[in-house]
Amino acid sequence: MTAEVLENIGLTKDLIEKILLQSQIDSELIKDELCKQYERQISSLKLEFLIERALTAAGAKNLKAVRALISVDMDNGNDENTSDEETMISIEKQIEELVSNDDTSFLFGNRDFKFIGLRPAEKSETKPDIDAMSYSEFVSLKG
Repeated sequence: MTAEVLENIGLTKDLIEKILLQSQIDSELIKDELCKQYERQISSLKLEFLIERALTAAGAKNLKAVRALISVDMDNGNDENTSDEETMISIEKQIEELVSNDDTSFLFGNRDFKFIGLRPAEKSETKPDIDAMSYSEFVSLKG
């Protein structure tokens, strides 16, 4: 709202100044609240990413299932009193407990991933001569 609009309504200058001042105060309060909400959302996303990365590193088979077993207070997870490092240490301790616990160890798989079969990046030393093969030799090569 502008002063001209308020003057056209017929308000006094003193009243117009009070309205505009209150409008500025309200807009600053709204701006501050939106900034706080934004910061909370960013810290929440950051924390979720850290948890997901730790679970992946631990070899979790199903991130959603294991994530449900990790307890982190989202409101106080990244306060001024708690650093990201302290939060991660807490999360890693919980993950270690889940991995070592007999009831939840099945949720984690082997961390050593091994490729079985064809490895596209590797080159073969010999190239089979497909034109000279019989049909049964060709089928046994592919399958």
